[in-house]
Amino acid sequence: MNTKLSTSRMRTGQWADIIKDCKESGLKVDDYCAQHGLSRSAYFYKFSNFFFHFRNISMQL
Repeated sequence: MNTKLSTSRMRTGQWADIIKDCKESGLKVDDYCAQHGLSRSAYFYKFSNFFFHFRNISMQL
């Protein structure tokens, strides 16, 4: 996975893969972001959007 793309140009699917990869890596988010050239704030922004989106979907089921 090429995580060194501009964070503003990444698509939702790419961010889903990045978030999953970060969790599976066992690294702290700060360390993962530093190693992959990601902005910590962008990571948490996208993570919170995914959490909010999926929480709303599960509440509707």
